[in-house]
Amino acid sequence: MASLLKRFCLAGVLLAGVPGHAAVLDLTTAISAAELYDAQYLRAQSVFEQSSHMDDEARGALKPHLMLSHDQRYTEQEVLESENEVYRGGSSDFVSRTSMVRLEQVVYDRQAWQWYLRAGVEQKVFVQDLRAEYQNLLLRLAEGLLFQEMAAAELRLAKSDVDALKRLALVQRARFEQGEVARVDFLDAQAGLDNARAKASEARQKVSELQRRVDMIVGERVELTMPLTQNWIAVDAPLALDDWWRRAEANSPQLIAAELRREMARLGHKSARAASLPKFYLSAEYNRDSKDDTLFGGGATIRGAAVYLRTQWDLYDGGSSIARARRASGELRTAELERELIGRDIKQLVDINLDKLAAGLDQIRGYRSAVVAASELASLRKIQLDGGTVDEFKYLQALRSSVQSQTSFSKAVGNYQLTVLRLLHAAGVLTPADLIKLQ
Repeated sequence: MASLLKRFCLAGVLLAGVPGHAAVLDLTTAISAAELYDAQYLRAQSVFEQSSHMDDEARGALKPHLMLSHDQRYTEQEVLESENEVYRGGSSDFVSRTSMVRLEQVVYDRQAWQWYLRAGVEQKVFVQDLRAEYQNLLLRLAEGLLFQEMAAAELRLAKSDVDALKRLALVQRARFEQGEVARVDFLDAQAGLDNARAKASEARQKVSELQRRVDMIVGERVELTMPLTQNWIAVDAPLALDDWWRRAEANSPQLIAAELRREMARLGHKSARAASLPKFYLSAEYNRDSKDDTLFGGGATIRGAAVYLRTQWDLYDGGSSIARARRASGELRTAELERELIGRDIKQLVDINLDKLAAGLDQIRGYRSAVVAASELASLRKIQLDGGTVDEFKYLQALRSSVQSQTSFSKAVGNYQLTVLRLLHAAGVLTPADLIKLQ
């Protein structure tokens, strides 16, 4: 109910006339908006809300059942043979009515009981599925924002190339007109400029595409006041597979759900096998019979009540129970294999991200040193250019190297942060606080 109210309030704000240029400026707001807008998460939330009825449905088969029935028959009968001469050759047409109220309580039904236990386990599966989808939402949001920032860094580099090559093309044109260089040198510079402009257009399109993907998750335009790749903090945790694997076993919703599905399949198999067992019911019945048979002494109305133990044993049902048991056995085997596969996938995913995490630290340190060196070189080339000891081309090369090293550093930080989030996601411990730390 609270989530529906939040959704209604958000829709009301949007319809009330929020300016088109309004944007989400921080991750906390972005996460809150995504929780109310993202269709995948809302669908998982809806499925979870429906799951509560499954437990009630299965429990209902074990509760008392109250039945009201009424039969009205029209009978035509003819006496073919009788030892009593009075009734020989007689016939009659009459109406009979039977009304009955029966209260019945199951005493023993192993099939229904196992199915009830299975429904309880299935409800826990939906809890884990909702947890998994929420963590997927957080990871998708983080990936979209970080990829967008990395694409923006590529766009800055592409724009820098365009500006530098534009200057270089002007210089080469002037030198060509003065006869200092050949025409091929001028054409080479112009071709480089055209190529840089095409790359800038591609980078701009990629930034726009990633922005739209984020908008589809949040429902609003996201323009963070502080870049997520501006700072980074090394993971303060033992980089060992066993440590992270234990965390995954205890917290991963995918792994827990797979274990629960295996338990569901086991209980479903027991329920299917119990279909051939007898069932016992305790019943209390009140009935009223009315029959207008004029042939055998006239009509009569009878009223009565009874308490009895009813036994039901399905001896043959066309082979459906046997087929159901065999299918349930196959489902159990499939669930066991699915649990094994998910365990292997998560362990491999954790291992890969741990390797990336260790390599990412080295890349960040290397690119950070490269940024300092490239900045110093660009400053030096600027001084040399002003002093006339180097040409424009060498200065532009140093300037591009500085921008490229900054771009590589931003991408290394972004990839490192993504690796951390993916590692937490694989372990099943990703929370909104982990995303907010990025800002």
